[in-house]
Amino acid sequence: MPHMLQVLQQILVADEVEGAKQAFDVFETCLILETPLISKNLKEYVEICLAIAGKSDAEEDIRNAALNSLSWTIQ
Repeated sequence: MPHMLQVLQQILVADEVEGAKQAFDVFETCLILETPLISKNLKEYVEICLAIAGKSDAEEDIRNAALNSLSWTIQ
């Protein structure tokens, strides 16, 4: 999971909108299917989502994907 978080951060730094959407989809799937898998790194994942959602210069689609993923995390 830590490596997946690093890849997500690299995608976000590169402003790759489609890659970011796909990465968030993967994390959402992990939350649904394998909650114990992500629970160890939940804090870091939430921090990444919040940081991207609050980054005003990020692509709107990426910010929305981060908020959407955060919403899935809360549920």
